[in-house]
Amino acid sequence: MKSDTFVVLSSMLESAKCLDDSLRNELCYVIMEYGFNGELVESSPIIKAIMMSIIPNINSSKSRYKASVDNGKLGGRPPKHKPNDNLDKPNDNLEETKTKPNSNLDKDKDKDKDVDKDKVIKQFTFSLTTSKLLSSTSKEYQTNLQEYINTSNHSMSYEDFYTQCEMKPYKYKNFKMAYDTWNKNSKQPMKSFKQQDKEKASNTVDTYMNNNFNIRNHLGSSEQEVEVISYDRN
Repeated sequence: MKSDTFVVLSSMLESAKCLDDSLRNELCYVIMEYGFNGELVESSPIIKAIMMSIIPNINSSKSRYKASVDNGKLGGRPPKHKPNDNLDKPNDNLEETKTKPNSNLDKDKDKDKDVDKDKVIKQFTFSLTTSKLLSSTSKEYQTNLQEYINTSNHSMSYEDFYTQCEMKPYKYKNFKMAYDTWNKNSKQPMKSFKQQDKEKASNTVDTYMNNNFNIRNHLGSSEQEVEVISYDRN
């Protein structure tokens, strides 16, 4: 098999150095003839013996060269991934994660508009730095406290709690805690001032009726016509 090139190894030069000039020239010729044309020409016995160790090397180099040429026709070996190529993928992922929170922020803004009052109240801090009257707190504080009381399960209204705190007067660092404590310590549900006034009036009438109270005896004249208001205990 003819070839335009072949690989000359250093071992071939070492073999040629061991010969005299005539044999060295013969060896070079035989090597060239086999390397380029693939033919083993007639030579002296010693040159043939040396060629038996050189021929496998020449054949092996030609086989590797032919395989590389064939691979080049098929497109060659697939390119290796560069280190920078692997770094591109995390960057793409980072861009995706950046865009997702932005879309979620728009959804969160819409949700914030529909937040319940209870959640807003929980975020508000009712603790004050010093003890104060309820009337001395800010409007924001009173508004949040009123919203908390209105959403609680206790019967005591914000107006009643406010009035009782001012009448005593009571000073607290946390009126929310004070309200919860009042209702927790009360064995019976706390009644509003209107309910208390109504019960007092009802108890007073019951007392007069039970003692056979007659309003005519207190008018100074039995002949004077007086309109008596009857009271139904039911």
